[in-house]
Amino acid sequence: MSTIYKLFILSSFFILLSSTLSAQVMNEFTAAEAFYTFKSTSDPEPTQMLRQNIKSALKNALIRHVPDGKRLSKDLSDDSYNFEQILESKIVIAKFQDYYFEFRYSANPSKYHMTPISQRFYKKPSGWESPSQALNAEPSKGSSTPQ
Repeated sequence: MSTIYKLFILSSFFILLSSTLSAQVMNEFTAAEAFYTFKSTSDPEPTQMLRQNIKSALKNALIRHVPDGKRLSKDLSDDSYNFEQILESKIVIAKFQDYYFEFRYSANPSKYHMTPISQRFYKKPSGWESPSQALNAEPSKGSSTPQ
């Protein structure tokens, strides 16, 4: 047998093998798609879905952006943070300890499992007690300030 004939048979074998593999992958994909399309189990409630998304986003944000965030993320529990979704929108404001986070999502986070597309965070300044207090205002004359 010539070398060209051997290469032709070998390449035909690989083409046949790859086409059967791609058919198997397509069948598996179709089966998985049918499972999720026609599944009978219900999804979690919207508040539970939102809590899962916020907790995941907080954990990632703490680890990425906050000094010693890995240690802080271990303290994260359902009772340790507060959040508020702005009128069924794609924006959620969350507070954990002295940190405030704003998460923006591509869709309503109470309906789908997802990660935020953008996020901002701020640390509450020391000595700042109320939102009405001006951050750059001069301290009152009665208060003692270290020099």
